[in-house]
Amino acid sequence: MHLKELVESRVRYGYRRLHILLEREGWQMNHKRLYRLCCEEGLDPHPEPETAPCLPVSIRSIGGWWHERCLG
Repeated sequence: MHLKELVESRVRYGYRRLHILLEREGWQMNHKRLYRLCCEEGLDPHPEPETAPCLPVSIRSIGGWWHERCLG
């Protein structure tokens, strides 16, 4: 199936981005149906988001106004 190939080639894509790709290729499909198909095929409809890297300790220890505002 074409859907499995897309998921394997684009690991970070969820069902919403896959829906856009399929629409560009000419497939007419409801996003809810695509979500259901992903679940039925055992594909992950919500891949893990990429986490932002942590700031180095030296930058955290500087402090200042941005430290209070940005890092809480």
